Amino acid sequence: MMHFNGLLCFSLGLMLCVAMVPPARAQSDGWPTKEFLIVQSDPYGMLPDSLQSHQQLTDDEQTALTDMEVFLTEVAERYEAMGFRAPELERVEGVSGGEAYKVHFFDYDDHGTSPFRVRRKSASTTEMQIDTSRPFQKDGIPLDRTYEHLAHELFHLVQRAYQPSEDVIQNDWIIEGQAQAMGMYMLQKILRKDPYAGSQDGYRLGARPYYTPLQDIPATGVPKADYLTASFWRYVGEVFAASKKNGRAGVQPIEPDYRYLVDMFRHPYPSSASLHADLLWTDQGLRNTLGYGLDRVYANFVSTFAAYVPTRLTKEPEHSAEVAEINWRNFVFNGCERTANLTATSVSANVELVVDANAASCFAVNVWGEGQAGLSLQIRSGDADALAALRIGTLGGAKVGSPVLVAPLPGGGYLGHWRFQVPAGEPAVFVISNVAADPTTTRKVLLSLNASSDYWESNMTQPRQAVSATQDATTAPAASMPPVRDGTREQAAKEFAAGLDSLSNRSANSVGVSHNYEVRGCVGQAFAESGCGPTTAIHLTLMPGAFADGFQTTGTGGGLAQVMSQFIAMADNGPFATDKGLRNAFGEAAETEGSYVHILIPAIDYGFTGTFTEARIGVNGGKGHGEFEARGPEDLVPGRGRLFPYTGSVTIEEFTPFLLRGSFSGQLTDLSSVDFSVFGDDHALPVQRQIRGRFAITAPWEGDKRVTVYPVSGGEDSAMADLYEVFPAARNFDIEGLSGIDPTTRDASGSGYTVGMLPLTEVTEMPVCNCECQIDRSQPRTCLKICKPKVLACGQAKQLASRLAVSAMGQDTQISGAPLSTPGNPERPTREEYIQGLMKHGYPPDRIDFLVREMDAFMAENGGWAER
Repeated sequence: MMHFNGLLCFSLGLMLCVAMVPPARAQSDGWPTKEFLIVQSDPYGMLPDSLQSHQQLTDDEQTALTDMEVFLTEVAERYEAMGFRAPELERVEGVSGGEAYKVHFFDYDDHGTSPFRVRRKSASTTEMQIDTSRPFQKDGIPLDRTYEHLAHELFHLVQRAYQPSEDVIQNDWIIEGQAQAMGMYMLQKILRKDPYAGSQDGYRLGARPYYTPLQDIPATGVPKADYLTASFWRYVGEVFAASKKNGRAGVQPIEPDYRYLVDMFRHPYPSSASLHADLLWTDQGLRNTLGYGLDRVYANFVSTFAAYVPTRLTKEPEHSAEVAEINWRNFVFNGCERTANLTATSVSANVELVVDANAASCFAVNVWGEGQAGLSLQIRSGDADALAALRIGTLGGAKVGSPVLVAPLPGGGYLGHWRFQVPAGEPAVFVISNVAADPTTTRKVLLSLNASSDYWESNMTQPRQAVSATQDATTAPAASMPPVRDGTREQAAKEFAAGLDSLSNRSANSVGVSHNYEVRGCVGQAFAESGCGPTTAIHLTLMPGAFADGFQTTGTGGGLAQVMSQFIAMADNGPFATDKGLRNAFGEAAETEGSYVHILIPAIDYGFTGTFTEARIGVNGGKGHGEFEARGPEDLVPGRGRLFPYTGSVTIEEFTPFLLRGSFSGQLTDLSSVDFSVFGDDHALPVQRQIRGRFAITAPWEGDKRVTVYPVSGGEDSAMADLYEVFPAARNFDIEGLSGIDPTTRDASGSGYTVGMLPLTEVTEMPVCNCECQIDRSQPRTCLKICKPKVLACGQAKQLASRLAVSAMGQDTQISGAPLSTPGNPERPTREEYIQGLMKHGYPPDRIDFLVREMDAFMAENGGWAER
């Protein structure tokens, strides 16, 4: 905890000063010239330029060429200012006597060629070419896209300045994607023109299938998908721009900063080109630039990109904004119709997904009710590396997280787990990405994702749900907001503030389960008397929604980043407001009847289903009362002495690593309000309340000490990567000394997971056992062990009944299951004699019925009643 507090203090201080420290950046050498000369010249011709035949240009066309030269100069000035290397472009004498870059202007074949293109002329020289037949409108005025093409092609020449050799360069998803992003940006920045606005929003936004591998352009089946990958490179530019103000990119457009490409180009490309080389170069370049790699950047990108429509559209959708959203996600992610529908009676559902390597998919979860609901997403696999490559984010990218891995499990395999807080009563869309820490090792996966929701309810409990945050990450910015905002922080702060005013029964911290398997079994007594032996404890509590779960996904990044995001939300809400809100919420809960229910039953294991009728149930009595307990109400000790056993009823309907689900009921008494001094012998407790309710606890393995939790670290730099995601401007500081601080790996339950650390394990079916007093031997053999707690509980109940029955007959000898007619034990009574004895001691009819039923069961297994 000391390490975490230190990091928190550092983080809060960092927020105050990062905006004031400019990043250090090495500058490239200046360009030899920024003047351009467009010359009518066929570079493939055999004759020198002066002897070639040239097209007669109109005055408008000549003016247009001059404008194009001026535009190229302005682009060159910006590229140089960004720090890019000068192109290796052929230079000639310029108009003013100095040097100028030569651009060839001639007529070439239109078929299958671009009107603007570049090529490498020699090992040290490149050239730019323009087709005379295509850059102009009919009146000789250049097309707007002509200027975009010029900036695009000039950037290609910049890219080639970084080539390790003349025949090695990245593939088109990098080359064309980057150049297209730069070309469109320069056109908008210099000429304030956007030729696609209002007509081609899909092309403008870079809509391409991202459910196919990022680097595999042919797999998209879409024309110009390499150009459309500009959306990815533009997003990184927005991330880089936002980081300068310690913010993060979101759905709202901000001006990208493409200087990040300078840093990426400084990382040398491998000596031979391939898609694997592309991925490694991109991953390392992003790590050098942002502090984290492609696995994190791509997950954040696809989650954000999924919500670009309708926010970034430049014209009204043809039908409706909702239809436009659906069509957008259908095209980009092949649809999100895969939906898990959760209801109060069916709190768990599975979604089948196929996610390609270095690609993404999406799905939806619809949770019943209103307010905010806790959501657990779990995936089981025998391959820990495959799970570690997965990241899940909310629509808009405000919350994106990696899994925690859990093992061992019944049936083998590992469990990947994510937690979110989502609005109930409406579909929540999620984007799942599949990029390994080393993206060249990513594998296509077939997943069965389990979605389930935490909740509990009772007839004594009145929760108050958190209202939805008034503004989410996809809405338009307020007029008072600065141009660059951190949508993730804003959303987290809004949700935290709304949660302070709630008492939720639907968050992960509202429910919990723990097991104590190590305690010695009951000796000489029954569980109903003292709660002895190994136990399972179920905790149901109304909690402020702001404390939904300490490690749920509240921001972007790994486990450390999520925790830091929650502390930042507290800080953004204000320390005094947060402290006051929490004190009010917890104080209200303490004074509210039924605000918690604590249940204790004999220890159970995964696969158990069945009912316990001697459970301990404790319920908050609220202001002016003690705790209500499910005891008695009958005193089972005849005559002097008292025993009010636990009589709560708890039914376990499902118990898997995914979910613990069941119901409970009981007659309740506040023992602190009972005046036992006025009780006579065999006096029953007053029944002051009756409770009945249900519960569903997701990821019950969290209370199981036998499992090991492995937070996904992705390498030793995980803590630093988390820090850079939460505080992007931290890249301006020398903070490498913090690399060892990561509270997610300080817990004794496990260490951080790195690729290849855990072996493959076989995955088999998990057992499901129907547990009764009599063992059903037709069930799987594993059920013999799983049902043991129920069998023991039945035996203890019978022994307790028999002991008390003998006491009722005026005997002192304890019966422990041996035949009643053995020497030293009383003579076995007939059923009628037993009933008459109870009546003689003044037992009321309902207690007589209870004891006779218990004795009937006991006698049936021990030779039967005596016959005379």
